Amino acid sequence: MSASRWRCVLFVAVLGGIASIGEAQSGLAETPEESPSATASADSHAHEVDRPKSELEEYLGQYLDAFNQGDAKAAAALWAEDAVWRSDTAGSATIGREAIETSLAEVFAAKPALKLSTRIDRTHVITDGVVSLVGTTTTSSPGEDPMASAFTAVVKKTDEGWRLCDVHEYAPTVAMAPRDKLQELAFLVGEWQDDNEAASVSTTVRWGAGESFLVRSYVVSGDDGEPVLQGTQVIGWDPRAEKFRSWSFDSEGGFGDGVWSRTGDEWIGRLTQTLPDGALASATQVIRQIDADTLEVATVGREVAGEPQPSAEPVRVSRVVAADEEKVAGGD
Repeated sequence: MSASRWRCVLFVAVLGGIASIGEAQSGLAETPEESPSATASADSHAHEVDRPKSELEEYLGQYLDAFNQGDAKAAAALWAEDAVWRSDTAGSATIGREAIETSLAEVFAAKPALKLSTRIDRTHVITDGVVSLVGTTTTSSPGEDPMASAFTAVVKKTDEGWRLCDVHEYAPTVAMAPRDKLQELAFLVGEWQDDNEAASVSTTVRWGAGESFLVRSYVVSGDDGEPVLQGTQVIGWDPRAEKFRSWSFDSEGGFGDGVWSRTGDEWIGRLTQTLPDGALASATQVIRQIDADTLEVATVGREVAGEPQPSAEPVRVSRVVAADEEKVAGGD
């Protein structure tokens, strides 16, 4: 593909472009294996980390058993005498084993069939005999929806064995659904047109099924009005990387992807494209929304097969307004 055609591909890509960690229940996160070349000191530290693992698993299992049997006394006995139990959701702090036993007894009296499960996502050895835990708990009771809480906890090995010293419960972070994140790009939905010296580009952006992706179709036409390139792009939210991504495919066999981020009123995309001949092209695009019906697009850092290409001048892309909308706007 020629450099001029690649300019079209990169430009029409603009709208499309913007356009378990822990163990289940009471298990602890696994400690990564040491490589054969690890030092003796590192091996020793790994053993120190692993040593309390089985003891903690047994201890946490005992706590779950006591809780799920509704035994407030047995469950409270597994807390330290001066333990602190803080709950952001309840807006309270319970201090001391005796007070914790009273609180648990009240809970069990109100909900005799209440059950607890835990998930430990991270463990950290603070010092010998002191470990911090990060995870989530889920409580369930017949006829009610399960309730989840995130927590951090410090457990300490005492003369009585492992005991909870400090527990902080708070509302878990709820990941935003892809369709909700994509609302940031909802302004792209509709028909767009760009007429420049290189080509005429007509674009339609619509919601995919479930509004979990945006789907963009485009047609690049030459001076005679005949299509010279067509393509499709899919725009979505990557919850793992927490970035917007785009995937593009054109009628000549080219394909590519992009990663997009927002800075102020600009969308910045880093795009790569595999051309039909196997060559790799890349560019950075900056898109700024002028108003609801106009975008300004700048393309910089362009390369084709490792060869730098001139940056394109910023261009304007306009929304196509239906004839009846124009009449309403004009007051006719």
